[in-house]
Amino acid sequence: MHWPEGCLAGLSCMTNLPGADLHWPEGYLAGLSCMTNLPGADLHWPEGCMAGTAMHELSLLENVREILENHAVSQKFSKVTKVTLEIGKLSSIEPDALRFGFDVVMKDSLAENAELIISDIAGLGICRQCGLEVELETSHDPCPHCGSPKVKVIQGADMKIKDLIVI
Repeated sequence: MHWPEGCLAGLSCMTNLPGADLHWPEGYLAGLSCMTNLPGADLHWPEGCMAGTAMHELSLLENVREILENHAVSQKFSKVTKVTLEIGKLSSIEPDALRFGFDVVMKDSLAENAELIISDIAGLGICRQCGLEVELETSHDPCPHCGSPKVKVIQGADMKIKDLIVI
């Protein structure tokens, strides 16, 4: 498979048949969040390519960059040296994918070369049956006290920009 130069091949799931030869030109942000590479497949990922990084995380990072640029205008700063993000355990956001894509997405922006700090936020819910606050590993966990599946998530399902260090 060949994508034209400049394409953002944002495929959420792709099965690569044996003998397939995939090429992404240098600089591509090929956002493959799930890829099964069958035996015999020949994949070529050029240097700088972000194949294997979930497009969801790249999109989130682009939103962070846009927020930084908007705040730079309103708050009158010209450079961001550190970005701290809070990532909820229930958010379906992969911190490693954010770390991997951060420098690429922030290139040529006011946050170029900024340090990225990621804080994990636990998942919490309130059981609608017994009323207790419970820690959650997934958003579908039942209440560990009464077993009810009716648990309302109250923390850990989102991502926030916690703080910035700016110049």
